[in-house]
Amino acid sequence: MTRGHLYKAIIGDSIELPCRVKDLGTYVLLWRRGTSVLTAANLMVTRDPRFKLVQGYNLQIANVKIQDAGDYICQIGDNESRDQVHTLEILVPPTIRVVPQNRQITARKGSTVTLECKASGNPVPAIYWHKKDAFTGASHLSESPTLLLERVDRHHAGIYQCTADNGVREAVHVDIEVTVLCKYHVF
Repeated sequence: MTRGHLYKAIIGDSIELPCRVKDLGTYVLLWRRGTSVLTAANLMVTRDPRFKLVQGYNLQIANVKIQDAGDYICQIGDNESRDQVHTLEILVPPTIRVVPQNRQITARKGSTVTLECKASGNPVPAIYWHKKDAFTGASHLSESPTLLLERVDRHHAGIYQCTADNGVREAVHVDIEVTVLCKYHVF
């Protein structure tokens, strides 16, 4: 039997876990996940239609889900306990949830504004804040989920962009518009 490996699949994709045996003889090959038997010889034991045997004894999982992560064991039903354990990690593209949810915030001059960008995914996404500027493009501000703007004035007004990236598919972006209310004196 071949050695086990770590396999990674993006949520929604398909993955094939190999199990190569030189001479099975009269023994039965099983695919297990924990104590659950998925296949026995060429018979599908699991009722989940996403699982099937391909190219001999390879286990294919279609439309992988987060709950598919874990160890899969290819085992020969003999007394020698010749197991091949593959670990499946499910990669999840980043998603963002921002505060405020309406993506707009109005603040008085001199106040403090807190912008929050909560990202999820696997691996955990890195978060970057930029302020969009019509003249200079975008200026990098922070690599934290929270962006704090203290003693705001009219220069703080504009579009702030939160980016979440974990290397799985494309990075995602969310814009938040900050408006600053300033009192102007007429002389």
